[in-house]
Amino acid sequence: MYSFTTQYRPGAPGFADEVPYTLALVELDEGFRVLADLRDCPDEDLAVGLPVRAIFDEVSPNFTLPRFVPSNGEAAT
Repeated sequence: MYSFTTQYRPGAPGFADEVPYTLALVELDEGFRVLADLRDCPDEDLAVGLPVRAIFDEVSPNFTLPRFVPSNGEAAT
């Protein structure tokens, strides 16, 4: 994880039920950075350099969101 911030106000109305949530800026092995929310990570574990992996959350049949979770040594998906 390259950087992160915790949001206490929703960035869009659809996220109002999810605050507070953490946004992670992740530098991928390919060299570019992706911004998405970080799931299943206690505040005390948040740190720059935390290894994460991508997951994909199907919000509806026509809409999927990329999200990150701590990798815990697991292979990326």
